[in-house]
Amino acid sequence: MAGGYCRGDRGIALELLRFDFAGLAQEVIAPARAFAEQGRLNRIIPVLLLFAAFALRVWQFGNPLIQSDEQFYLLVGQRMWEGAWVYSDIWDRKSVGLFLLYALFAKLGGGVYAYQIAATLFAAATAWAIACIARRWTSDRAAACAGLLYLAALNLIGGDGGQSPVFYNLPMVLAACCVLRVLEERDLRRGILLGALAMLCAGIALQIKYTAVFEGVFFGLVLMAWLWQRGAKVPMVLGVAAGWAGIALVPTVVLLAVYAASGRGDDFIYANFVSFFARGDVGIARQLGRLAHIMLILSPVLAAAMAGTVMTWRRAAGISPAARFCALWLCAAVAGLFLVGDFYDHYALPVLVPAAIGAAALFDAAGRLRWLAYAAVAYAIVAGAWHIAGNRKLYGTGDELAPFVAAVGQKPTGCLYVYQGPSSLYSLTRSCLLTRYTYPSHLSHVKERNALGVSQVDELKRLMAQSPRFVLIAAQAGESNDPDSRAVVMAELHQGYSPAVSAMIGKERFILYRKK
Repeated sequence: MAGGYCRGDRGIALELLRFDFAGLAQEVIAPARAFAEQGRLNRIIPVLLLFAAFALRVWQFGNPLIQSDEQFYLLVGQRMWEGAWVYSDIWDRKSVGLFLLYALFAKLGGGVYAYQIAATLFAAATAWAIACIARRWTSDRAAACAGLLYLAALNLIGGDGGQSPVFYNLPMVLAACCVLRVLEERDLRRGILLGALAMLCAGIALQIKYTAVFEGVFFGLVLMAWLWQRGAKVPMVLGVAAGWAGIALVPTVVLLAVYAASGRGDDFIYANFVSFFARGDVGIARQLGRLAHIMLILSPVLAAAMAGTVMTWRRAAGISPAARFCALWLCAAVAGLFLVGDFYDHYALPVLVPAAIGAAALFDAAGRLRWLAYAAVAYAIVAGAWHIAGNRKLYGTGDELAPFVAAVGQKPTGCLYVYQGPSSLYSLTRSCLLTRYTYPSHLSHVKERNALGVSQVDELKRLMAQSPRFVLIAAQAGESNDPDSRAVVMAELHQGYSPAVSAMIGKERFILYRKK
């Protein structure tokens, strides 16, 4: 096989340097189009998937309290247009790219509707890409059902709003499309360029959330294996792999350079690469409980994925390279879930993409096996709707937040501080901010005690010394509430504040205090 590449590693590497735009269009875009044509779907399928995405998610449109994370993402996106820098002015440890997305959504207007509709479009596009991949070894119907399974399963584990994997699953599945095309490519130069495109997509996903690194590393290893099988020697494999890794890091390096040039490089480095490892442990029992919950609620989807993969293997008398890649991709996504830890339900959202692809063949099965696949979809639809209804009761809705918004008013003369509760209250009142640690958990959660680069207690003393006009706090301290930080806030509230509103938001009572 290596005989076709007799020019030698050095000659190949030199030719690869001729990377002009015309060549890129010829060598990458054209093969990508051929890939799409190979798995071409009935044109009505993307329309049906788009309709299904809206039908499954529309019930949450307009709700400002879907998840605490996306409330904060939108707040940061809004304040970026006012000149705020992520990490330096509003602190978090998520990638800048995620906040740039939300800044775009904030600019579009429409409040929470903008990001919720955008998330729906991202989900539909991801489902379409899933169907395109599955169509390589299944029928149109089975491929479409795989896309539908993904859309329905999102609602099972917190993907009904704007959590980061809802957005970064799209560049990752596009990266997978490129890798699949590489696995069939016999032209070395074209394959390397497609591999570069795959790594660029993975790099974009990294700048939405760094947990995409596990799937990205897996894609890189698959590409390296392809190079080796095509007869490339070790020095070339390592050199090209280093180039691919460099391309994946380009978005991150560019943003780091921007921060460094503005004198904010230290903020970027600590938030992105240090703070995660300084967080406290939530306890093995709680982590195992969360993991068990994820495995239980996803069990029908994962069972369908495993059954579909086995069926593909048996039907083809040996699994195809594409199906083998998708099966290993599922393993890599699950491994990433375990390596990240904590096991919040939405951490499993990346697993749904290869799981849906793996389940596709089951929809083409004969007899009762096919109905098992349809049962998985039906379960995801029904259980997902039940999960959304449960979350609305747990986290509340805009109607429950309305009394607090009315009490604070629009652009209050004194700043609001949310020690505990929905950060969307900042957005809805357009209040000023007294601290860069605006996400409530950063100064209230025991796990964050040593992960901020500053003392929670010292920052709260500084903040409360500025006499915020309003303070929102939970009526009862939860088990994750840091007692020292809460004591600082409560001491100030007892001395100089009086309750203005006390009401339930979801299943928890919150009290809004007003300065006397």
